Amino acid sequence: MQGSPTGSARNVLQRGQRCSLQHNLPSDPLARLRKFDMTPSVTRRPLTSTEIARILALVPPERVLLYEVALFTGLRAGELAHLRGWHLDMERGGLRLEAEWTKNRRPGFQPLPRYLLEKLVGAGASPSEALLQVPSHPVRTFDEDLRVAGIGKSSADGVLVFHSWRATYGTLLDELGASAKETQELMRHATPMLTMQRYVQARLDRRQQLVEDMANVIWSARDPGGRNGRRRKYVEIQWFTGIGGSGGGGNRNYRGHSLHVRTTC
Repeated sequence: MQGSPTGSARNVLQRGQRCSLQHNLPSDPLARLRKFDMTPSVTRRPLTSTEIARILALVPPERVLLYEVALFTGLRAGELAHLRGWHLDMERGGLRLEAEWTKNRRPGFQPLPRYLLEKLVGAGASPSEALLQVPSHPVRTFDEDLRVAGIGKSSADGVLVFHSWRATYGTLLDELGASAKETQELMRHATPMLTMQRYVQARLDRRQQLVEDMANVIWSARDPGGRNGRRRKYVEIQWFTGIGGSGGGGNRNYRGHSLHVRTTC
């Protein structure tokens, strides 16, 4: 039986029900089975922008290119290894994907930012050559890169593995305002539920920023001109793609994030 474990299990259950209904069996032998628990046993957390910058600053150039493509496409290690020069599509601005080696077994197209597309073209791979240098053991290589960058593999939020590039892709799309449908399509999932449950995470700093923004809106509505004399404090939390923060207003590290906190009254 081919397909995903979930789909295969569903087929078995449906066949058991059909046998019972057609009186081929006195009762449904699978009726007492419990519902499958699809909760991942390990949470693969997304990388922060500070962690991304630190890794890309320390790894060799060929791995920088690999990680950038993984980050901006969400492609899995095996899919990245199948990419060849002829998969570059300059006219549409991205990568052509083949059904033979994509996980969902469907052809597709994955858009790329213009700078990365030009960088891949500049790498000079011929149509038949591998577009990227994917290590034979990408998980081990990624673990070593984490060690060199001084980034812990495990934390309270989950673990970092090569597949975390894909989790980062989905989470950033969500944080940048992509709809559930857009994120699902870009990640090439069958349903938005899989995308949101498995890959998109509501990060703590993002949740904190949302409630601060909400407070600012409420205070502005209650006291537009600040006439009651109370000090209104606005807190802005920004991500920086470089290592460490920039000056002004104070900088601090918080769970691996580089935060710039600006307050005005």
